[in-house]
Amino acid sequence: MKITTIGGGYVGLTTSLCFAASGSAVVTCLEANDSLARRLQSGICPLQEPKLDQLLLQCLAKGAIEFTTQAQEAVTDPDYIVIAVGTPETEDGSADLSQLKNASEMIGKYLRKSATIIIKSTIPPGGTRKVAGWIFSATLRPELKVDVVYSPEFLREGSAVDDFLNPTRIVIGCDNTHAAERVASLYKMCHTADTSIIITSPVNAELIKYASNSFLALKVAFVNDLARLCGTIGGDIRTVSRGIGSDPRIGLDFLAAGPGYGGSCLPKDVRAMTAFSREVGVPLSILEQADRSNLEHQRWIARSVSEAVPCQGTISVWGLTFKSNTADLRNSPSIALIKLLSEYGNYHFNIYDPTVHSQQLALLETISHTCFSRPEDTLENANILLLLVSWPEIKAFPHDQIAMLMRGKSVFDLCDAWDIAGPELDGVRFRKLGVGEMGS
Repeated sequence: MKITTIGGGYVGLTTSLCFAASGSAVVTCLEANDSLARRLQSGICPLQEPKLDQLLLQCLAKGAIEFTTQAQEAVTDPDYIVIAVGTPETEDGSADLSQLKNASEMIGKYLRKSATIIIKSTIPPGGTRKVAGWIFSATLRPELKVDVVYSPEFLREGSAVDDFLNPTRIVIGCDNTHAAERVASLYKMCHTADTSIIITSPVNAELIKYASNSFLALKVAFVNDLARLCGTIGGDIRTVSRGIGSDPRIGLDFLAAGPGYGGSCLPKDVRAMTAFSREVGVPLSILEQADRSNLEHQRWIARSVSEAVPCQGTISVWGLTFKSNTADLRNSPSIALIKLLSEYGNYHFNIYDPTVHSQQLALLETISHTCFSRPEDTLENANILLLLVSWPEIKAFPHDQIAMLMRGKSVFDLCDAWDIAGPELDGVRFRKLGVGEMGS
Protein backbone atom coordinates (compact mmCIF):
# COMPACT_ATOMS: atom_id res chain seq x y z
CA MET A 1 0.00 0.00 0.00
CA LYS A 2 1.31 3.43 -0.93
CA ILE A 3 0.45 6.54 1.07
CA THR A 4 1.51 10.09 0.31
CA THR A 5 1.27 12.77 2.97
CA ILE A 6 1.34 16.40 1.88
CA GLY A 7 2.92 18.44 4.65
CA GLY A 8 5.72 17.43 6.99
CA GLY A 9 4.71 19.55 9.97
CA TYR A 10 3.38 18.42 13.32
CA VAL A 11 0.28 16.57 12.05
CA GLY A 12 1.76 15.44 8.74
CA LEU A 13 4.95 14.02 10.24
CA THR A 14 3.17 12.21 13.07
CA THR A 15 0.62 10.73 10.66
CA SER A 16 3.30 9.69 8.16
CA LEU A 17 5.49 7.97 10.72
CA CYS A 18 2.64 6.13 12.45
CA PHE A 19 1.37 4.76 9.13
CA ALA A 20 4.91 3.83 8.08
CA ALA A 21 5.63 2.12 11.40
CA SER A 22 2.59 -0.14 10.98
CA GLY A 23 4.52 -2.26 8.49
CA SER A 24 1.59 -2.27 6.06
CA ALA A 25 2.41 0.84 4.06
CA VAL A 26 5.23 2.66 2.32
CA VAL A 27 4.87 6.38 2.93
CA THR A 28 6.12 9.33 0.94
CA CYS A 29 5.99 12.65 2.78
CA LEU A 30 5.88 15.63 0.45
CA GLU A 31 7.32 18.72 2.15
CA ALA A 32 7.67 22.01 0.29
CA ASN A 33 10.50 23.24 2.51
CA ASP A 34 13.65 21.76 0.99
CA SER A 35 15.76 22.23 4.13
CA LEU A 36 13.17 20.50 6.30
CA ALA A 37 12.76 17.62 3.85
CA ARG A 38 16.53 17.07 3.78
CA ARG A 39 16.78 17.10 7.55
CA LEU A 40 13.96 14.59 7.89
CA GLN A 41 15.48 12.32 5.25
CA SER A 42 18.73 12.47 7.24
CA GLY A 43 16.92 11.33 10.36
CA ILE A 44 16.83 14.69 12.13
CA CYS A 45 13.47 15.32 13.79
CA PRO A 46 12.70 19.06 14.02
CA LEU A 47 9.93 18.65 16.61
CA GLN A 48 10.25 18.13 20.34
CA GLU A 49 7.70 15.37 20.62
CA PRO A 50 8.09 12.13 22.62
CA LYS A 51 8.77 8.99 20.51
CA LEU A 52 8.76 10.89 17.19
CA ASP A 53 12.54 10.92 16.74
CA GLN A 54 12.81 7.18 17.41
CA LEU A 55 9.98 6.45 14.97
CA LEU A 56 11.69 8.53 12.31
CA LEU A 57 14.96 6.60 12.59
CA GLN A 58 13.18 3.24 12.68
CA CYS A 59 11.05 3.96 9.61
CA LEU A 60 13.99 5.30 7.62
CA ALA A 61 16.07 2.24 8.51
CA LYS A 62 13.28 -0.06 7.28
CA GLY A 63 12.81 1.94 4.09
CA ALA A 64 9.17 2.52 5.10
CA ILE A 65 9.25 6.27 4.54
CA GLU A 66 10.92 8.86 2.37
CA PHE A 67 10.78 12.66 2.29
CA THR A 68 10.74 14.64 -0.92
CA THR A 69 10.01 18.03 -2.40
CA GLN A 70 9.07 16.56 -5.78
CA ALA A 71 5.30 16.87 -6.11
CA GLN A 72 4.83 14.95 -9.35
CA GLU A 73 6.87 12.02 -8.06
CA ALA A 74 4.94 11.90 -4.77
CA VAL A 75 1.39 12.34 -6.05
CA THR A 76 1.31 10.26 -9.23
CA ASP A 77 0.19 6.84 -7.99
CA PRO A 78 -0.52 6.49 -4.25
CA ASP A 79 -3.51 4.59 -2.94
CA TYR A 80 -4.15 7.26 -0.29
CA ILE A 81 -3.18 10.92 -0.10
CA VAL A 82 -3.26 12.62 3.29
CA ILE A 83 -3.45 16.42 3.21
CA ALA A 84 -1.90 17.93 6.34
CA VAL A 85 -1.03 21.49 5.36
CA GLY A 86 -1.59 24.53 7.55
CA THR A 87 -4.79 26.57 7.63
CA PRO A 88 -3.57 29.60 9.57
CA GLU A 89 -5.67 32.42 10.92
CA THR A 90 -6.35 35.46 8.73
CA GLU A 91 -6.79 39.02 10.01
CA ASP A 92 -10.54 38.59 10.47
CA GLY A 93 -10.10 35.26 12.31
CA SER A 94 -11.22 33.02 9.44
CA ALA A 95 -9.11 30.12 8.18
CA ASP A 96 -6.67 30.74 5.34
CA LEU A 97 -7.23 27.86 2.91
CA SER A 98 -4.61 28.89 0.32
CA GLN A 99 -2.18 26.06 1.16
CA LEU A 100 -5.06 23.60 1.06
CA LYS A 101 -6.14 24.92 -2.34
CA ASN A 102 -2.60 24.59 -3.70
CA ALA A 103 -2.32 21.00 -2.43
CA SER A 104 -5.71 20.09 -3.93
CA GLU A 105 -4.89 21.53 -7.34
CA MET A 106 -1.54 19.74 -7.27
CA ILE A 107 -3.35 16.43 -6.67
CA GLY A 108 -5.68 17.11 -9.58
CA LYS A 109 -2.76 17.94 -11.84
CA TYR A 110 -0.48 14.99 -11.07
CA LEU A 111 -2.67 12.10 -9.88
CA ARG A 112 -2.74 9.28 -12.45
CA LYS A 113 -4.74 6.57 -10.66
CA SER A 114 -7.88 6.30 -8.56
CA ALA A 115 -7.22 7.17 -4.92
CA THR A 116 -8.76 8.21 -1.62
CA ILE A 117 -7.93 11.69 -0.37
CA ILE A 118 -7.93 12.16 3.42
CA ILE A 119 -7.99 15.73 4.68
CA LYS A 120 -6.31 16.17 8.09
CA SER A 121 -6.02 19.96 7.93
CA THR A 122 -8.49 21.80 10.14
CA ILE A 123 -11.15 23.33 7.88
CA PRO A 124 -14.44 25.18 8.33
CA PRO A 125 -17.74 23.54 7.42
CA GLY A 126 -17.93 23.18 3.66
CA GLY A 127 -14.15 22.77 3.34
CA THR A 128 -14.30 19.15 2.17
CA ARG A 129 -16.60 20.14 -0.66
CA LYS A 130 -14.18 22.91 -1.66
CA VAL A 131 -11.23 20.51 -1.71
CA ALA A 132 -13.14 18.10 -3.97
CA GLY A 133 -14.01 20.99 -6.29
CA TRP A 134 -10.40 22.17 -6.48
CA ILE A 135 -9.16 18.66 -7.25
CA PHE A 136 -11.72 17.96 -9.96
CA SER A 137 -11.34 21.38 -11.58
CA ALA A 138 -7.59 20.82 -11.94
CA THR A 139 -7.64 17.14 -12.94
CA LEU A 140 -6.24 15.99 -16.23
CA ARG A 141 -7.84 12.55 -15.80
CA PRO A 142 -11.60 13.03 -15.17
CA GLU A 143 -12.22 9.28 -15.52
CA LEU A 144 -10.37 8.57 -12.27
CA LYS A 145 -12.38 7.68 -9.16
CA VAL A 146 -11.27 10.03 -6.43
CA ASP A 147 -13.03 10.03 -3.05
CA VAL A 148 -12.45 12.95 -0.69
CA VAL A 149 -12.79 12.23 3.04
CA TYR A 150 -12.44 14.55 6.01
CA SER A 151 -10.92 12.87 9.05
CA PRO A 152 -9.80 15.43 11.62
CA GLU A 153 -6.84 14.93 13.93
CA PHE A 154 -7.13 15.10 17.71
CA LEU A 155 -3.43 15.02 18.56
CA ARG A 156 -2.16 16.72 21.69
CA GLU A 157 1.32 18.20 21.60
CA GLY A 158 3.44 16.17 23.99
CA SER A 159 1.55 12.92 23.35
CA ALA A 160 0.90 12.96 19.59
CA VAL A 161 2.22 9.46 18.82
CA ASP A 162 0.24 7.87 21.66
CA ASP A 163 -2.86 9.82 20.63
CA PHE A 164 -2.56 8.59 17.03
CA LEU A 165 -2.03 4.96 18.01
CA ASN A 166 -4.59 4.97 20.84
CA PRO A 167 -7.21 7.54 19.87
CA THR A 168 -10.27 8.36 21.92
CA ARG A 169 -12.31 8.32 18.73
CA ILE A 170 -11.91 8.37 14.95
CA VAL A 171 -14.14 10.68 12.97
CA ILE A 172 -14.60 10.06 9.24
CA GLY A 173 -16.67 12.47 7.19
CA CYS A 174 -17.65 11.21 3.75
CA ASP A 175 -20.79 10.82 1.66
CA ASN A 176 -19.46 7.56 0.20
CA THR A 177 -19.83 4.70 2.67
CA HIS A 178 -17.32 2.46 0.88
CA ALA A 179 -14.66 5.18 0.94
CA ALA A 180 -15.30 5.78 4.64
CA GLU A 181 -14.91 2.09 5.37
CA ARG A 182 -11.60 2.01 3.45
CA VAL A 183 -10.29 4.83 5.62
CA ALA A 184 -11.52 3.06 8.77
CA SER A 185 -9.58 -0.06 7.71
CA LEU A 186 -6.49 2.07 7.12
CA TYR A 187 -6.61 3.36 10.68
CA LYS A 188 -7.18 -0.09 12.14
CA MET A 189 -3.82 -1.31 10.90
CA CYS A 190 -2.16 1.20 13.27
CA HIS A 191 -4.29 0.92 16.38
CA THR A 192 -3.60 -1.38 19.29
CA ALA A 193 -7.14 -1.44 20.68
CA ASP A 194 -10.73 -1.12 19.55
CA THR A 195 -11.64 2.49 19.04
CA SER A 196 -14.97 4.19 18.48
CA ILE A 197 -15.29 5.10 14.81
CA ILE A 198 -17.82 7.76 13.89
CA ILE A 199 -18.74 7.75 10.20
CA THR A 200 -20.79 10.76 9.28
CA SER A 201 -21.19 13.55 6.73
CA PRO A 202 -18.27 15.88 5.93
CA VAL A 203 -20.08 18.86 7.48
CA ASN A 204 -20.64 16.99 10.75
CA ALA A 205 -16.99 15.91 10.85
CA GLU A 206 -15.85 19.48 10.22
CA LEU A 207 -18.08 20.76 13.02
CA ILE A 208 -16.89 18.03 15.41
CA LYS A 209 -13.30 19.20 15.04
CA TYR A 210 -14.02 22.89 15.54
CA ALA A 211 -16.55 22.29 18.30
CA SER A 212 -14.18 20.00 20.21
CA ASN A 213 -11.43 22.60 20.45
CA SER A 214 -13.93 25.38 21.07
CA PHE A 215 -15.46 23.52 24.01
CA LEU A 216 -12.02 22.97 25.55
CA ALA A 217 -11.37 26.70 25.25
CA LEU A 218 -14.67 27.38 26.98
CA LYS A 219 -13.63 25.17 29.91
CA VAL A 220 -10.29 26.97 30.26
CA ALA A 221 -11.86 30.42 30.06
CA PHE A 222 -14.51 29.46 32.61
CA VAL A 223 -12.09 28.02 35.17
CA ASN A 224 -9.84 31.08 34.87
CA ASP A 225 -12.82 33.38 35.48
CA LEU A 226 -13.71 31.19 38.44
CA ALA A 227 -10.13 31.36 39.73
CA ARG A 228 -10.33 35.15 39.94
CA LEU A 229 -13.60 34.86 41.84
CA CYS A 230 -12.08 32.31 44.24
CA GLY A 231 -9.13 34.58 44.93
CA THR A 232 -11.46 37.47 45.73
CA ILE A 233 -13.74 35.70 48.20
CA GLY A 234 -11.23 33.39 49.85
CA GLY A 235 -11.87 30.22 47.88
CA ASP A 236 -9.36 27.75 46.48
CA ILE A 237 -9.71 27.03 42.77
CA ARG A 238 -7.82 23.75 43.09
CA THR A 239 -10.45 22.28 45.40
CA VAL A 240 -13.31 23.83 43.45
CA SER A 241 -11.97 22.44 40.16
CA ARG A 242 -11.55 18.99 41.66
CA GLY A 243 -15.10 19.10 42.96
CA ILE A 244 -16.47 20.19 39.59
CA GLY A 245 -14.37 17.79 37.56
CA SER A 246 -15.28 14.79 39.70
CA ASP A 247 -18.65 14.90 38.00
CA PRO A 248 -18.17 12.52 35.03
CA ARG A 249 -20.40 14.76 32.92
CA ILE A 250 -17.77 17.48 33.24
CA GLY A 251 -14.39 15.79 33.79
CA LEU A 252 -11.12 17.13 35.20
CA ASP A 253 -9.34 17.80 31.91
CA PHE A 254 -8.86 21.48 31.06
CA LEU A 255 -10.03 22.59 34.50
CA ALA A 256 -6.63 23.72 35.78
CA ALA A 257 -6.45 27.49 36.26
CA GLY A 258 -3.51 29.12 34.53
CA PRO A 259 -2.35 32.07 32.41
CA GLY A 260 -4.88 31.35 29.64
CA TYR A 261 -5.21 29.01 26.69
CA GLY A 262 -2.77 29.16 23.80
CA GLY A 263 -0.95 26.99 21.27
CA SER A 264 -1.51 26.35 17.60
CA CYS A 265 -5.10 25.08 17.84
CA LEU A 266 -7.43 26.54 20.45
CA PRO A 267 -7.05 30.30 19.75
CA LYS A 268 -7.08 29.78 15.98
CA ASP A 269 -10.01 27.38 15.96
CA VAL A 270 -12.12 29.49 18.34
CA ARG A 271 -11.71 32.53 16.09
CA ALA A 272 -12.29 30.53 12.92
CA MET A 273 -15.46 29.03 14.40
CA THR A 274 -16.77 32.43 15.47
CA ALA A 275 -15.87 33.97 12.09
CA PHE A 276 -17.70 31.18 10.26
CA SER A 277 -20.76 31.41 12.48
CA ARG A 278 -20.99 35.16 11.94
CA GLU A 279 -20.61 34.66 8.20
CA VAL A 280 -23.63 32.35 8.05
CA GLY A 281 -25.69 34.57 10.33
CA VAL A 282 -25.67 32.41 13.47
CA PRO A 283 -23.10 34.05 15.78
CA LEU A 284 -21.87 31.92 18.68
CA SER A 285 -21.90 34.59 21.37
CA ILE A 286 -20.66 32.32 24.15
CA LEU A 287 -17.58 31.43 22.09
CA GLU A 288 -16.89 35.06 21.25
CA GLN A 289 -17.03 35.83 24.98
CA ALA A 290 -14.53 33.03 25.72
CA ASP A 291 -12.00 34.66 23.39
CA ARG A 292 -12.51 38.04 25.08
CA SER A 293 -12.35 36.43 28.53
CA ASN A 294 -9.03 34.77 27.72
CA LEU A 295 -7.48 38.11 26.78
CA GLU A 296 -8.98 39.92 29.78
CA HIS A 297 -7.63 37.20 32.09
CA GLN A 298 -4.12 37.80 30.78
CA ARG A 299 -4.56 41.56 31.16
CA TRP A 300 -5.72 41.06 34.73
CA ILE A 301 -2.62 38.98 35.51
CA ALA A 302 -0.39 41.67 33.98
CA ARG A 303 -2.04 44.38 36.09
CA SER A 304 -1.73 42.29 39.26
CA VAL A 305 1.95 41.56 38.66
CA SER A 306 2.80 45.15 37.69
CA GLU A 307 1.45 46.38 41.01
CA ALA A 308 4.05 44.25 42.79
CA VAL A 309 7.10 45.28 40.71
CA PRO A 310 8.92 48.62 40.44
CA CYS A 311 8.41 50.13 36.98
CA GLN A 312 12.16 49.77 36.27
CA GLY A 313 12.34 46.28 37.75
CA THR A 314 13.49 42.86 36.58
CA ILE A 315 10.98 40.04 36.24
CA SER A 316 12.08 36.41 36.24
CA VAL A 317 9.87 34.25 34.01
CA TRP A 318 9.95 30.45 34.21
CA GLY A 319 8.22 28.73 31.30
CA LEU A 320 7.74 30.15 27.82
CA THR A 321 6.10 27.45 25.69
CA PHE A 322 2.32 27.33 25.61
CA LYS A 323 2.46 24.18 27.77
CA SER A 324 5.03 21.67 29.00
CA ASN A 325 6.51 18.85 26.89
CA THR A 326 6.54 20.88 23.69
CA ALA A 327 8.81 23.49 22.12
CA ASP A 328 5.85 25.30 20.57
CA LEU A 329 5.74 29.05 21.26
CA ARG A 330 2.76 29.76 19.00
CA ASN A 331 0.13 31.83 20.82
CA SER A 332 2.02 31.25 24.05
CA PRO A 333 0.27 32.82 27.07
CA SER A 334 3.74 33.49 28.51
CA ILE A 335 4.73 35.53 25.46
CA ALA A 336 1.41 37.37 25.59
CA LEU A 337 1.88 38.13 29.29
CA ILE A 338 5.42 39.45 28.79
CA LYS A 339 4.18 41.77 26.06
CA LEU A 340 1.30 43.00 28.23
CA LEU A 341 3.62 43.58 31.18
CA SER A 342 5.94 45.65 29.00
CA GLU A 343 3.06 48.12 28.61
CA TYR A 344 2.98 48.70 32.37
CA GLY A 345 6.66 49.44 32.98
CA ASN A 346 10.19 49.51 31.65
CA TYR A 347 10.88 45.96 32.73
CA HIS A 348 13.71 43.61 31.89
CA PHE A 349 12.76 39.93 31.69
CA ASN A 350 15.06 37.08 32.73
CA ILE A 351 13.62 33.99 31.06
CA TYR A 352 14.09 30.28 31.59
CA ASP A 353 12.52 27.52 29.52
CA PRO A 354 14.13 24.10 28.95
CA THR A 355 13.44 24.32 25.20
CA VAL A 356 14.93 27.80 24.65
CA HIS A 357 18.64 27.72 23.82
CA SER A 358 19.40 31.24 22.61
CA GLN A 359 19.89 34.38 24.70
CA GLN A 360 17.50 36.45 22.58
CA LEU A 361 14.17 35.58 20.95
CA ALA A 362 12.83 37.13 17.76
CA LEU A 363 9.33 36.96 19.24
CA LEU A 364 10.46 39.42 21.91
CA GLU A 365 12.89 41.51 19.85
CA THR A 366 11.34 44.83 20.94
CA ILE A 367 11.36 43.86 24.64
CA SER A 368 14.37 43.89 26.95
CA HIS A 369 15.07 40.28 27.85
CA THR A 370 17.72 37.62 28.40
CA CYS A 371 17.23 33.86 28.23
CA PHE A 372 19.13 31.56 30.57
CA SER A 373 19.88 27.84 30.49
CA ARG A 374 19.33 27.36 34.24
CA PRO A 375 16.35 28.66 36.21
CA GLU A 376 18.43 29.83 39.18
CA ASP A 377 20.48 32.11 36.93
CA THR A 378 17.39 34.24 36.26
CA LEU A 379 16.97 35.15 39.93
CA GLU A 380 20.04 37.15 40.96
CA ASN A 381 18.68 40.62 40.06
CA ALA A 382 14.99 39.72 39.90
CA ASN A 383 12.35 41.64 41.81
CA ILE A 384 9.73 38.97 41.26
CA LEU A 385 9.38 35.43 39.90
CA LEU A 386 6.55 34.28 37.64
CA LEU A 387 5.91 30.54 37.31
CA LEU A 388 4.00 30.14 34.05
CA VAL A 389 4.50 26.57 32.76
CA SER A 390 4.68 23.48 34.97
CA TRP A 391 7.72 21.88 33.36
CA PRO A 392 9.16 19.00 35.47
CA GLU A 393 12.35 21.03 35.89
CA ILE A 394 10.32 23.88 37.37
CA LYS A 395 8.14 21.71 39.59
CA ALA A 396 11.23 19.95 40.97
CA PHE A 397 13.15 23.15 41.74
CA PRO A 398 13.79 23.48 45.52
CA HIS A 399 11.55 26.45 46.25
CA ASP A 400 13.07 26.85 49.69
CA GLN A 401 16.15 28.26 47.93
CA ILE A 402 14.27 31.21 46.43
CA ALA A 403 14.83 33.45 49.46
CA MET A 404 18.59 32.96 49.20
CA LEU A 405 18.84 33.34 45.40
CA MET A 406 16.41 36.14 44.52
CA ARG A 407 16.77 39.83 45.32
CA GLY A 408 13.02 40.32 45.52
CA LYS A 409 10.73 38.41 47.82
CA SER A 410 7.63 37.74 45.73
CA VAL A 411 6.55 34.74 43.64
CA PHE A 412 3.45 34.46 41.46
CA ASP A 413 2.63 30.80 40.80
CA LEU A 414 0.24 30.93 37.84
CA CYS A 415 0.41 27.23 36.92
CA ASP A 416 0.16 25.51 40.32
CA ALA A 417 3.77 24.35 40.02
CA TRP A 418 4.63 24.38 43.71
CA ASP A 419 2.75 23.12 46.75
CA ILE A 420 3.47 25.74 49.39
CA ALA A 421 1.69 25.31 52.70
CA GLY A 422 1.18 29.01 53.40
CA PRO A 423 1.45 32.44 51.81
CA GLU A 424 5.07 32.88 52.96
CA LEU A 425 8.21 30.79 53.17
CA ASP A 426 11.49 32.15 54.57
CA GLY A 427 10.32 35.69 54.01
CA VAL A 428 9.22 35.09 50.40
CA ARG A 429 5.60 35.88 49.60
CA PHE A 430 3.92 33.24 47.43
CA ARG A 431 0.75 34.10 45.52
CA LYS A 432 -1.12 31.36 43.72
CA LEU A 433 -3.77 31.94 41.07
CA GLY A 434 -7.24 31.38 42.49
CA VAL A 435 -6.04 30.97 46.05
CA GLY A 436 -6.07 33.57 48.82
CA GLU A 437 -5.58 37.21 47.88
CA MET A 438 -4.92 36.88 44.15
CA GLY A 439 -8.46 37.75 43.04
CA SER A 440 -9.98 40.10 40.53
